Formats: sequence, structure tokens, C-alpha cells
Amino acid sequence: MSKTSLNESQKNGSKKITYLSFDKYVLRTPYLTFNEVKDLDIVKVRDFCSLPSISEAIYLASPELHQEMLKYLNRDHEETDEKLVFALLKYLLRMGTRCTPFGLFSGCSVGQMGNETNITLKDSSDYKRVTRLDMNYLCSLSQKLESDKEIREELLYYPNTSLYQIGDELRYVEHKYINTERKHFLMSIDANEFINDVMKTSEAGITIRDLASFIVDPEVSLEDATDFVHELIDNQLLISSISPLVTGQDYLKVLSDSIKSEPIKNWFSEIKSKLSKLDNNNAKGNLLLYNEIADLANFFDVKVNKKYLFQTDLNVTYIKNELNSSILEDVNDALQVLNKLSSKKTNSKLEYFKKKFYERFEEEEVPLTLALDVETGIGFGEEYEDADSFSVSELIDDVSVARPMVIEDTTKVVQTKLDKLLLSKSLSNRNKGAIIEIEHDDLIDFKENWDDVPNTFSVVIRICEVRDSKPLIYLPGFGGSTATNLLNRFSHVDAEMYNYVEEILLKEKQENIIFAEIVHLPQARVGNVLSRANLRDYEIPYLAQSSLPIEKQILITDLLVSVRNGRVVLRSKANNKEVLPMLSNAHNFDADPLPIYSFLCEMQTQNTRSYFDFKWGDFLINESYLPRVVYKNIIFSLATWKFNRNELKKISNNQELEIWLKKNSIPNRVHISDMDNNLFIDFENELSSKMFLSIIKSRDYIILKEYLFNEDMPLIKKDNYGVENEIILSFYKEII
Repeated sequence: MSKTSLNESQKNGSKKITYLSFDKYVLRTPYLTFNEVKDLDIVKVRDFCSLPSISEAIYLASPELHQEMLKYLNRDHEETDEKLVFALLKYLLRMGTRCTPFGLFSGCSVGQMGNETNITLKDSSDYKRVTRLDMNYLCSLSQKLESDKEIREELLYYPNTSLYQIGDELRYVEHKYINTERKHFLMSIDANEFINDVMKTSEAGITIRDLASFIVDPEVSLEDATDFVHELIDNQLLISSISPLVTGQDYLKVLSDSIKSEPIKNWFSEIKSKLSKLDNNNAKGNLLLYNEIADLANFFDVKVNKKYLFQTDLNVTYIKNELNSSILEDVNDALQVLNKLSSKKTNSKLEYFKKKFYERFEEEEVPLTLALDVETGIGFGEEYEDADSFSVSELIDDVSVARPMVIEDTTKVVQTKLDKLLLSKSLSNRNKGAIIEIEHDDLIDFKENWDDVPNTFSVVIRICEVRDSKPLIYLPGFGGSTATNLLNRFSHVDAEMYNYVEEILLKEKQENIIFAEIVHLPQARVGNVLSRANLRDYEIPYLAQSSLPIEKQILITDLLVSVRNGRVVLRSKANNKEVLPMLSNAHNFDADPLPIYSFLCEMQTQNTRSYFDFKWGDFLINESYLPRVVYKNIIFSLATWKFNRNELKKISNNQELEIWLKKNSIPNRVHISDMDNNLFIDFENELSSKMFLSIIKSRDYIILKEYLFNEDMPLIKKDNYGVENEIILSFYKEII
């Protein structure tokens, strides 16, 4: 491990908290070099799209666009479809400027910290890729297989993982697909000794025949018992062994291993063989293979949407992947500054839950299912005044229309120390293009605290240029409930990533606490980013299947909840230990309507600051121009311009654009910022400028941010061309 540490003097009683960096990092890069995409024109766009590797990447991203692209490439060169060219241009720019892994556009690899920087990538054609069938298709396929009576007889069945008893009712969540979306409904049936015995008998997994035999008695025939079991399955009280899986083995392998029918096994073998060919073909003949697989996918009359048939991840292979550990000194300085500048955020959902829980149960320890039940308990989510907002058997996904609690708005904008500092700096840097520089002396009154930081966390940096003195680094923030949030979905791509994730999770372990992975599938397609290795010892399955042994699964009915010393505590009855639920992926669960899943996810960051970043605060955030903010060689915030419709409608041609750019001191290179999506724009490039004018015609609002990558002084070169980069560094807590 690297011994570079953060704030080793931070005290916790008689002990000291320090954060050490792992000696590995994750490198994310786009498929193309920046130089290849910086001067694109219509001819170059056509030429690029004619390349098999680029054509394949576009096919995977959008088969419909790819079809139009092929028609365009077959037409006369004089014929130009501007709208289509702009669509293709956006994809090509993404392939050279954005590092977030996406299909064949960009990928990642694990590197090693060392005494020097030496990152030498292999040729893009040598990158390793892993192609799977999309979870959207696999979930539809599993439903089709489960509906076959003969296949049903071969499978094992388990109780629905959302099942629990309240009074004389059994309640559970079932899902239905409505317009291809997975919708959840809260259902209930009468509880009795018989149905409880049936569920108990199914806990370890049981076939239809064996369960029917268990039910048979002098008054119930085998036929009636079998029909009853099928009814339980149809109503999702029992879930099969081929229900969706998001941790552990590849789901396609689970499906193929579970089916005994020879024709179906042969079908699976053919699919897997063609997927393997895809990953070893270097794009030659792959379009034909995709179509062959799509034809095969119709075998069970499953509706096939080519856009949602394949999931591809890219492993960027290298000759050498080493980063000078001296960069950690710069990063550590930046993290300490952000720690001081980031205020503690209250988890309003958990705070409201604690308040309502104490009013109802005081210091009692109660079943989690009782506490979160929307009728007899207190539910979860601060937007609801009471349980009357819900009713059993309704569509849970639409509970956001339930009666919200009425809160008197007493919000007052209070000027913070950071607000005062930024206002002072802004007033002395009125000119556009000026930079706000935070200095060490500015932070004397700001406190640094590492007591409330998760056990592991990550920071994503971009090295914009490498200079003789110090590299120019963009570091907007750091955090996460675990350092594996951005990494675990790639643990199947190569062994190095798997081993690195395993190393991180080992650092999170605590002797008296069970860290249990939350296993849940909110939507079929989301399964693509949720699929990950099961590297924790325990899992909490909820509306998804766990691949761990039953004794390593913590069911929701095993969890007890209490509030002790202002803290929500979960305990496993079976293990008699505190349980800390963890979600080792990047799923945004904020808007999830399922109370139990939402609660489990919120619990992982209780009493911690899960993200540290630079914020402009209430006094400056609405300014139309915000300057770059730096600390030494670290950029916390890029120069930003915001324009509304009134401003944008002044620009309709190149001449007006040129005047507008000069008036607002906008640099030649920017990116349009749309939440997590950034589109590179170069105003010195004619095609790029035309695309910008086309985009703003339909926009009511636009945000531009400066683009600082310098291809003449890059961290990484390939064929002597500069390559964009993102580096994920991870840290772990150590108490000395």
C-alpha cells in the first residue's frame, strides 16, 4: 500500500484517523485520441464512419442511427444530411473526449502507482471487450422460459424476498411489465398456518413436484396441489431459480445451466459461441454476427429490440500503466481543502424516519418490515405525513402522487464562511477570464474533519496537461459510500479489476459489523450497470436473487431496527450482529419508490458525509458567469457560462456567434454541460460551430464550461497523439 496519507493528526478519542491511498488506480480513456476528433469536417466524419471499428461502436449505441448512417455512406458524397451528420459528429466527439465507460466508445484498466509516469496504451484494435446479452432481453427471456410448464418442473422455487407478515396478512411486492417498464405493486393475502408452512418448506429451494407432494393430504389431490403451486408462482409468491440475478455469475450462464432441455441447451451454446466470436474478431464481420444473434434471440418469441440486445464493456489494454505516486501529494492537498469547504449535509429521510420511529416505538427494537410497512408502520420518505397516504395493492411506483406532508417554508439564506470568501474573491476578480485562487491563508478559519468520512472512498481526477513543474489537475470532488461504487460493475471485465475491488472490500470489514450487499433489480435495463461480482460475505436480497448460500443471505424478515443514541441500528436476528447495508455500484436510488430498498440504501451513509465537492453557495450560484476556481495546481470548478432563451435567440449565424463569443469572453473550446453528459464544442471548427447553432435553436437554457485538455502536453500519448484521461484514486481509513 502507498503510505501517502491524509491528515494523520485527526484524533478520535485517544486514537488517530488517517486515510491511506491504495497503490493501484483505475484509468479511463476514450477509444480515439483527441487529435483524431479535434478537426472533423464532413469528409472526415464519412471516413471515420466507414471504419469497421467505428461503425460497430455506433451500431451498439444506436442501431437505428447506424442504419441511417449506412444509407448515407452509400449515397453520393455531394448529398449531405446535416441532421444525420451532427448526430454522427456527437458520437465521434464522444469517442475522443469523454472517458466515462460506454460501449466501445471508452473503457478502463487498472494501473499501478510507481516512481515515474509511464502509460503506454496498446493500439485500440487490441483492446479487450466483453459482450453480453442485455439484461432487458435476459429478463424477458427468463419470463418466457418460466412460462413453459415443462421448464417450470425443472426449476427450484423460493419465497419472494419481499414477503413478510403483518398481523393476519402476508404482504409482498410483485412486478409487472407495463410498456416495457417494470412496475411494482404491493400485494397481500391472508396468512394462515398452511401458507406459512408452504413458504417455510420452500426456503431452501424446492421443485413444483416436491412442494405439491408436501401439500397433498387426504382432502387435497396431487393435481389440485400442483395447480395451487402454479398459482403461487403466477402470483409471484414463489420465485424461480432463474429469476433475475445481479451479483455473482453471468446471468446468461445461470439460465443455460438451469435448463435441461437439449434443444434449448444447444441454443444457449450457439448464442455463447457467437458472443465469444464477437469479442475475438476485432470488428471484422461483427455486424453480421450481431444480426445472427438477433435472429437467434427470437427463438422463444421474445420481443427483440436491437438497441437493447447487447451490453458491451471495454478493457483498455496497455504495455505499461504506471502513474508517479508524487501526484498523490497534490491530490491529498486538494482533498483536505475540499474537506474544509464541504459542509455537513443532513440525511433528511433518515432524520424524519428517526423522529417518526421514536414517536411510535421509542427505544423498542422492532422488525424492519413492521417499521417500514406503509399501513401499519411509519413507511420511509420524508415527503409523506403518515401511512394513510398509501394503500395495499396499489402501484408502488406511483406513490409519489400520494398526499405530501405540508411543511411551512421557513428557509432563510444564511451567509456561510465560504460564501463570504467567494464573494470577496469575486469582487476582486470582476473581469471575465479571471481566476479565483484559494490560498492556504484563506482557510485558517475552516475546520477539517475526517470522523464522518466513509471507510473507503474514491476521487476522479483529469490531468489536463503535464507541465515541467506541476500537472494541471481537474478535481471537482470526492466521496461515495464505498470506493467500489464506480469499479464493481467492471469486475467481470478482467481479473485485475476483480482483485482490486476485492482488496478494497477487505479494507472495509469490521469485526462486529456485517457489511451486507444490497441485491435488487429496480428495472431490467438497469441490471447492466448493477451486475457485479459478489465479493462481500453477506447479501440482502430484495426483489432479486442472491447467488450466495442461504446462510449468507440476510432476508428482510431477519432484520430488526431500533434508534439508539440518535442512530438507526439494524440487527440480524440469526447472526446477532449489527448489519450495515452496502450498495457497491453507482445506481442512483434517490427516486426509488420502494421504501425498503430506499431505506437500506440510505443506511449506508448514515452520519457520514458521502460526498465532498466545491459549491458556489446560495449567493453566487445563479450568476450567469462563474470563474474558474483553483487551489495551487488543482482546479475545483471550471469557468462556467449560463444562458437563457432570450440570450440564445440573438445568435443565428456565424457572424452573430463570433460577436457573442467575444462579448462573453467564451474560449474557443468548451463543452455543453447537460447533467452527466458533456458535448465538446470547438468554435474554431466550422462543423462544430454549425452543430452548436443547430443545438441552441431548440434550447431554452444552456450551460457551457471551459474545456482544458491540452493535446500538446498530455499525460498519455498514442501514436504521438494526445489521449484524454480520467484517473480514479481510492483511499481507505486506518485508525492508529
